[in-house]
Amino acid sequence: MTLRDIKRRLATLLPHLLFAAIFSYFAYHVVHGDRGVLHANLLHREVEERSLQLAELSTERHELEARVRGLRRGSLDLDLLEEQSRRVLGYGAESDAMILLPEQPLVWKN
Repeated sequence: MTLRDIKRRLATLLPHLLFAAIFSYFAYHVVHGDRGVLHANLLHREVEERSLQLAELSTERHELEARVRGLRRGSLDLDLLEEQSRRVLGYGAESDAMILLPEQPLVWKN
């Protein structure tokens, strides 16, 4: 095999090798790149987690808004006002009985 034959074979093989290298580069970045398939799956999982967190925070916000609504001047809930003042100030009469309830309601199982 002469040098001329090697150059001719290399000249015919070079475009194919160049195409394979470029194709491999883009194929790798389609899967592993910043905007690739794996990163998109990660972003979808993060969006789902944040949506759950948003739902929890929205529920908490609605509960707090309901409590604040009860303390407004126009629609003052006296029981809520008394409860808040006792909690914040720590006041209570000696005849008061305190019943501490758990955060989660109890579920009765038969």
